[in-house]
Amino acid sequence: MYYFFLLIIVVLLLSSCLVDSTIITLLKFDKGIIVGSDSNLIKQGSLISSGSSQKVFCIAPNIVLCNIDGGADFIKLHSKLAEIINQYRNDYDVCMGPRSIAKIARRLITTQFRSTHVIFAGLEQSAKHKSTSLADQVDDNCSIYEITPGGSFIEHQAIVVGSGADYVRNMVKSNKCNESNYVSKSDTVKLANNILDTAVRFDSRSGGSRIIWTLSENGLELSSY
Repeated sequence: MYYFFLLIIVVLLLSSCLVDSTIITLLKFDKGIIVGSDSNLIKQGSLISSGSSQKVFCIAPNIVLCNIDGGADFIKLHSKLAEIINQYRNDYDVCMGPRSIAKIARRLITTQFRSTHVIFAGLEQSAKHKSTSLADQVDDNCSIYEITPGGSFIEHQAIVVGSGADYVRNMVKSNKCNESNYVSKSDTVKLANNILDTAVRFDSRSGGSRIIWTLSENGLELSSY
């Protein structure tokens, strides 16, 4: 009986750390990446924060980390990555690229922070283009990586996650390049806003503020709130 109650306590403690984002989307445009989110958070299916939750964090120049879920583990992962990135910059006087940081995060998630689900987005400033196509240049420069709690490492052209994602997946698929071009920043911001508005309309847990960030060679900038 003692072990039964101990197990219940452990489960409750673990579940208290599981926090899920309601809606986050990342979309490429011709010179960078648009990151959009609402500001709600849910835990165990219930709304725990309305209008005040930060989900997008700048962890290095031109690189962001998005919190999908993970709670306390995400905070530890964020802190550990910041430590590694700063140490690397001090040792080599250069910043790590998004793919390198994402691979380090994957190793940390599979070995230490197993409940964490994150997305990285970043620009590779040193990318060498094999093609003059703008679409190819954007693909070389702009990266979106998803790392699941199981350690799966997935590269995306565009992505939407969270409780409201099922309502807007087809909208995200429209963020594609043709043979020579990506959509403009203004069109991509408009699409991101439409995605957030639709998710909020149909998903009762999504809501709060709609936040749009622009990630470009100028860094991370708040486009609208």
